[in-house]
Amino acid sequence: KIRHEVLPQLEAIHAGASGRIAELARDFRELDAYLSGLFDEVVQAESLSFEAVRSLPPVVGKHVLASFIKRHAGPIQLSRPLLERVWSRLKACEGRADTWSEDLPGSYKMQIDKRGLRLIVKTESFSLRARQHRANIRNLHMPAQLENGARLTLFDAK
Repeated sequence: KIRHEVLPQLEAIHAGASGRIAELARDFRELDAYLSGLFDEVVQAESLSFEAVRSLPPVVGKHVLASFIKRHAGPIQLSRPLLERVWSRLKACEGRADTWSEDLPGSYKMQIDKRGLRLIVKTESFSLRARQHRANIRNLHMPAQLENGARLTLFDAK
């Protein structure tokens, strides 16, 4: 709809607008690749420390934050409001003793404490997966292979 309806109208108002939008998209992809390489070591760490993000401008810090979360939690959908909330909380918690956490989509939750941000596997997601596997194999009496490689053997209690 945008390509076939909006862009032609935009071109009629501002000739060459679609070309400039495409150039801007290429520039952003290059910038994304540069930032990803620049902060690769930070993103691969087990936790995101305050020192790593303290002096970053918010737009760069949120990029590093999103890269860190996706690196450790997989390809999950991160909304802009979620990143804004986590970035604000990360900056507010620096040097404080309180702890803050929020669930992410999927199997992880974020925890911010005096050391920085960490991702923690939600315990209820393991039991949910176990219940799903139990439902799938209720009458089969055979072992189930869980996502993390653990084996779970269930027997129907008839």
